[in-house]
Amino acid sequence: MIVQHIKILSLGLGLMASLSACGAHDVAELRGRDIDPSNFRGAVAEEYRKFVTFEADEMMDWPDANYFAAKALKVLNDPAEVKPEDYSKWNVDEQFLNDLEVGDKRLRVAMRLFEPEESAQDLARAITSFDCWIEQVEEGWQTNHIAACQAAFNDALRGVEAKKGIEITDGGEAKVRLVVHHDLDQSNRVLMI
Repeated sequence: MIVQHIKILSLGLGLMASLSACGAHDVAELRGRDIDPSNFRGAVAEEYRKFVTFEADEMMDWPDANYFAAKALKVLNDPAEVKPEDYSKWNVDEQFLNDLEVGDKRLRVAMRLFEPEESAQDLARAITSFDCWIEQVEEGWQTNHIAACQAAFNDALRGVEAKKGIEITDGGEAKVRLVVHHDLDQSNRVLMI
């Protein structure tokens, strides 16, 4: 009977080690990968690498480090993989939902308005810091980390907005200030916008 329990325990531990090694492989591969951050996919992957390194080395949060390492590697191989997390699929406390919804709307507008290469660094930071924000909110206890990810997200979006001269509202609308210059007292010119 004891031998049977030891075998089951050994099998369970071996399976856990194998599954952990799969994720650790993604972290190791991402760490060793040569990434060109001057293009959009590279900028996104590089931002994920920073996040993964922090989660693995500082927080010892291997499950999330593994998850985002795999996501970064997918981004490097397929541009269609560059998308923010769906916060509704994470176990997020209700108190954070409104802020995440607003952030999600704003980010999706920014992603529709820009060609990725137009604002590669800021847009990459906005996407990855939004994911960081979601991950920290799901954990729910490190309020300084939640605030840091949210602030990084808002800073990155302000950078995107500044490049286009727009403001993305909390409702997910883009506003632009338009100044029209015309000659005084010229009734023969019609400006159509």
